Amino acid sequence: MILKYKIKFLRSVFALFLMMQMTQTTLIAQLRLNDQSINHHSHSYSEVLYADEDTIKKETFVDRFIEKHKLDNLPYFYDDLMIVGGLNQSSLHFSNHYRELGIRSGWSLGLEGYYPILERAFLVSGINFGQVGFSHEKHDINFTLSQINIPILVAYELPVLRDFDWRIFLGTQISIYTGGRANNEYGDIEDVFRYELDDLTPFDFGFSFGLSWERSNYYLRLRGYLGMMKRFNSLHPETGVGDMGMMQTFSIEFGYLLFRPLRKF
Repeated sequence: MILKYKIKFLRSVFALFLMMQMTQTTLIAQLRLNDQSINHHSHSYSEVLYADEDTIKKETFVDRFIEKHKLDNLPYFYDDLMIVGGLNQSSLHFSNHYRELGIRSGWSLGLEGYYPILERAFLVSGINFGQVGFSHEKHDINFTLSQINIPILVAYELPVLRDFDWRIFLGTQISIYTGGRANNEYGDIEDVFRYELDDLTPFDFGFSFGLSWERSNYYLRLRGYLGMMKRFNSLHPETGVGDMGMMQTFSIEFGYLLFRPLRKF
């Protein structure tokens, strides 16, 4: 008998608990239906009841996905990292045989970045691979030189047309010679000065200058380079005097800022 009364008592307690839970759920749903921020004419009872909870879960998932895949929290350095490619015209200057020389076309491709050092001054540096050259027109020979270039420049932001971010820059460039070729040979001509690739110096160093323009994620630069090192160790067969030719290059370069579009401002 005692066991029978205990079971009845537990059933009554459980039934009362269920009624309280249902009453509480109904009140919560009714409050949300009365909330003007929820259109209760277009939502079911269960949708209204769990609307906030589902929204929180979805927002959390989206936020985590953006945090993981959008790369919007990269260091500031990556904002100004860009791929840069360009076309150039090059030749030798200060050559003992400059009257016999002509220009050649070349190209370059690499990565660069700039870093603030003062309020309007920036350090610009990077690495690129490029080709320059010159022609010995008197003998119809074109020389193409391949090299790795490391520009080290200081750019200053001009206080005009700020929306386009104009900058002038000055600096230097170090070049490492990696190979070259000539499209022709001098032949058996005697007593003539020859430019020989075997006599080319392995390094070059010079003065670089120009003007750059930046808009949104795009970059444009006009650049000049004047070498300060003698590039050839060749000697004239009669006089025994070497050529003083130094490389000069004028380029137009285009860049694209790789990571800046991914950042949230």
